[in-house]
Amino acid sequence: MKTLKQIGLIALLAGAVSFSAAAEEAVACPNNAAQAMYQVSEALPGATTMEQVSNGYNYTTSYAAACPEDAYTQYFVALSFYRLAEKIADPGQQFQLMSAAIDALHVYDAAWENLNRDLIWTMPVEPGNGPDITVFTGTRSTSLLESKLVPMVVVFEAGGLFHDIMSGKGQTEESPCPWHRPEMAIAEARGHVIGQDTFVQYYSTGDQLPNIMGSADRLEFLAAACPNARKAIVFESATLYAHAAETAYDFNIDGSAAGYAADAITQYELFRSLAKNTAADRSKLALVDNALKRMREMAPETAE
Repeated sequence: MKTLKQIGLIALLAGAVSFSAAAEEAVACPNNAAQAMYQVSEALPGATTMEQVSNGYNYTTSYAAACPEDAYTQYFVALSFYRLAEKIADPGQQFQLMSAAIDALHVYDAAWENLNRDLIWTMPVEPGNGPDITVFTGTRSTSLLESKLVPMVVVFEAGGLFHDIMSGKGQTEESPCPWHRPEMAIAEARGHVIGQDTFVQYYSTGDQLPNIMGSADRLEFLAAACPNARKAIVFESATLYAHAAETAYDFNIDGSAAGYAADAITQYELFRSLAKNTAADRSKLALVDNALKRMREMAPETAE
């Protein structure tokens, strides 16, 4: 059985090593796998040639396959796949890399209870070379999903490429939550809002509104399947509908604005029923009250 070599930033950027042979035989996950994939993820933003990008891809796919149970390695695999997607212009290849990044995040997320409580990964540094390297993989994994990967899913859907997050593949009313950490389910929900908000800027006229229903249906599923995250997801669902209502209103499509506003009202009222007497919820409730006033202006038939 082969063992993956330890790699460094210089080797990667110089394109000195290729792992294309890894697909030809079984590969053992080395003890330093997370360190190696950290190096790859840090090197990729500086890759300037297709040879370097190809080497980065070979490393990432090799470690992804070799270390399916190493959570920290899988986080850096996810980050590397995303950074590879940033280097590629072809939409089909981007979609595949994005999907691989999401798959790796699922692996990382599934093992979170076996990690240290703070989800912090540390790489020791030789004495005299500076402090140890520390990565807060808990917060960085939710940020990667929320601000990068899910918005990409939304944009690809608009272009006709449907990830399972949008297609609903395999989802039923009895389906379990696809995420183990509630924070990941919430991050996905927020990512849909970010993605839809970002996509709106590409519409310069009111001839056609962005279709939010893929995201709306996914948030409805997440709210039902992830009870520990339901309240926050309901709030994001309300935000999604409210933003769509404002977009329709700006484009003078009053019927759509009223419909989205009515859906937003339903979700905001549901959030209000789920809210607790906490500082965070009280802060959101103040936003909800203002939002409800605005939504009822667009959908007067729902006024109390």
